[in-house]
Amino acid sequence: MLGNGCVQEEIRFAICPEMLISLLLCEKMKENECIFLIGCEQFSAYTGYADTFQFERDYIDPTFK
Repeated sequence: MLGNGCVQEEIRFAICPEMLISLLLCEKMKENECIFLIGCEQFSAYTGYADTFQFERDYIDPTFK
């Protein structure tokens, strides 16, 4: 999954692992389609992008403080 890119979609799936279930449940999209994944929880904070992407710490949602 995190092969050569590790950009937008790959990062989102890495920090919200429950989204990986959608890979099993959703069919291949056509060019004019999209899939909404709503209510997924973020578990990891990260730094960087692409080649510099790395785990930073557990994510604490500031909404619930």
